[in-house]
Amino acid sequence: MKNQLWLLFIVFSVLENVHAQEAIPFKTQNEFYIYGDATVIGNNILSKNATQPFNDQSVVNDDIDMVFVDIDKDQSTFSSSSANLKLPKNFTKIKYAALYWSATYSYEQGYRQETNGQFLFQGKRVRNRNEISKVKLKLPNGTYKNINGKVIFDGVNDTAFTLNSPYVCMANVTKLFRNANTLNGQYTVANIKATKGFVSGGSAGGWLLYVVYEAPTKNPKYITTYNGFAHVSGTPVRLKFKNFKSLEKGDAKTALTFAALEGDSALKEDECIIVNKQSKKVALLSTNNRPRNNFFNSTITHNDNLFNERKPNSENTLGFDIISMDLSNNSQQIVDNTTTEVEMAFNTESDRFYLFFTAFQTEISKVFYEENKENAIVELEEDKGKIIVEAKPKQIKKPKKVRVKKEKKRKPKKIKKPKIKETVAKSKSKKEKEKPQPKIFVPKKEVTQASIKEYKPDREEKPLPIWLKRKETEAVTTEDNIYRPEGLKTPPKRSKSGLVLNRENYEKVLTKEDYVYETQSFKRVLNQDPTYVEGVEKGYYIIADVLSDLDEAILYQNELKKRGVNSRLFKDTPNEKYYVYLYNSENFYDVFMLRKAFIKSLFLEDVWILNINIYSKIIKKI
Repeated sequence: MKNQLWLLFIVFSVLENVHAQEAIPFKTQNEFYIYGDATVIGNNILSKNATQPFNDQSVVNDDIDMVFVDIDKDQSTFSSSSANLKLPKNFTKIKYAALYWSATYSYEQGYRQETNGQFLFQGKRVRNRNEISKVKLKLPNGTYKNINGKVIFDGVNDTAFTLNSPYVCMANVTKLFRNANTLNGQYTVANIKATKGFVSGGSAGGWLLYVVYEAPTKNPKYITTYNGFAHVSGTPVRLKFKNFKSLEKGDAKTALTFAALEGDSALKEDECIIVNKQSKKVALLSTNNRPRNNFFNSTITHNDNLFNERKPNSENTLGFDIISMDLSNNSQQIVDNTTTEVEMAFNTESDRFYLFFTAFQTEISKVFYEENKENAIVELEEDKGKIIVEAKPKQIKKPKKVRVKKEKKRKPKKIKKPKIKETVAKSKSKKEKEKPQPKIFVPKKEVTQASIKEYKPDREEKPLPIWLKRKETEAVTTEDNIYRPEGLKTPPKRSKSGLVLNRENYEKVLTKEDYVYETQSFKRVLNQDPTYVEGVEKGYYIIADVLSDLDEAILYQNELKKRGVNSRLFKDTPNEKYYVYLYNSENFYDVFMLRKAFIKSLFLEDVWILNINIYSKIIKKI
C-alpha cells in the first residue's frame, strides 16, 4: 500500500509538468457516442522469413537481416500479410473503419558490417517518398483495392528521425466495408514500403485495421481514436481521454487499444500507466503476455492472449506492437461511476518506441449519451481519410530550466592551442541504457599572440578547400550579449551560419567511405542530451573551442581566419564560457557530414558537435 501511495504521488507530480516529446502531437481523430463496440486486427510486414512465423523472443529487430513478409503468392505485390476479422452476429452497421500502416524506411536495402567492434550501416537513401502512402487492401473473398492514404508523419523531414526515417499513414476505408458482401474473414494488406536488411536501431513495420460498429448493447459507449507520432524515450508521453461520463451504477466496461513501432521483446523497462486524478487512483497496465516493465514487447495481443488468427502468426513481430485490452474492474477500479476523464503516461528507460495510434472505449451514462450523441467527431467517409473536425492539440511548453552540462577535458593535441574533448559519451552497445555523465570544464592554458605567431605544425597540413570557407561579403551586425574589454576591436557577427552549405560542399571533400556509412557514432551524437544556453538559436553546432576568456576566444578566431576559416562565437553567460563554432543548423545530417569534412584538416581534427536547445531528454522516467 505504501508503494502504491508513493507511485501515486510521483505520477501526479510529474503529470503536471510532463510534456509529450511528440514529433506530431496526438489529436482526437474521431469521437463516437454509440450503442456498439470496436475491434482491431493487424500484422507485421518485416521478419526473418517471408512466410514462416518467427517465435524467438530473445532476439531484437536490430540483429535480423529483414525480408518482406509475403504470403499471397501474387507477383504484383512485394509484401503482404493478413489477419482475420470476426464481428459479432448482432452487429447492425459499420460506423467507421480505418487502415493504418507504419514502418522505418531510410533505405530500400540496408547493409551492416562490423569494423573495430563497431557496426557500420550502408544503403542508398530513399529520397522519393511519394509511394509510402500507397498500399493494397484485400477484403474477404475479394481482390486487391488500391488505397491512397494520408501521411500523418514522415521522419525524413525531421532531423531527429532522419537516421531510420519512420513514417505513419492512414486511410478511411469505411465505404469499402459498407459496400462489402462479406466482412468476417481474412484481410490482407500489401506493398507497405519499408527498409529491408539492416538499419541502425533496427527496421520494423506493420499495419492495423480499427473498426467501429453499431450493435444492440446493454449500455451506450464512448469511443475515441487518437493518432500522431510520439517518440517515447527518456521522457514520458502523456495522453488525456475526456468528453465522457461513466455509468452511474455498476462496473463500467473499459477497453484500450495501442499501436507502436520499435518496441523490443528483449529490452525492458517500458511501462504504460493509467491515472484517474479525480479519484486519485493509478495502475500500471499489464497482461499475461505484457509484463508491467515490458509492455511494448513486439507482440500482437488481445487481452491475455496472443492474437494468432493471422498469417504469419509470429510471436515476435520484431518491432511492431498492437495491444487491445480490457481494463480490469478490481478493487482499485480506475474508471468508476464518477469518472469524466483519465490520463495515460507512457515511459521507457532502456528501450524506445514510437507510439502512433491509441483508442479508448468505455460504457457511459445513458443520460449523457442522449445529451451528446449528436456531438460526435467523425471523419469524412472517403479513402483518403481527410479529417473535417479535430481537437486542437495542446501546445508543448518550453521547460523552465535545463541544467547546463560542463565540458570534459580533451586529449592533448600537437597544436599549442589547448582543446576540450568531444562531449558525447563513449560508444555503448545498441539500445543499452546510457547515463548522461556531467561535463567538466577545464580552464584553458594561457594563449598569447606570440604563441599563435610561433605555431608550426609537426606535419604537413591540408588546407580547407575554398568551398568550405565562409563568405567575406556577409552583413555585419553587433553581438549584444557579449562583454568586450575597453579598447578591444569588436569582431563582426555574421548573418546566420555564414557558410553556403549544400550537399556538394562535403561531397567534394569526403571519400566514398566517409559518405555512405552511418555508424553508431552518428546515432550516439544525434541522441545526445541538449545543452541549454539562453538566447542562442537552437540547432546542432560544430564547436571548435570553448574558452573562459573573451580575449582568448578572439585570438583563436584570428588564428582560424589566418588559415582560411571564419568562425562565430556565443556566450554562455551563467557559466562565463565563450563557444567558438564553425557552423550551425537544425539539419543534423548535414552538420554531421560537414564535421567530417572539417576534420580532414589537422588543425580542425578535434572539432565536435553540440546540441544547443533542441530538447529531447529533459525529464527522466517516472
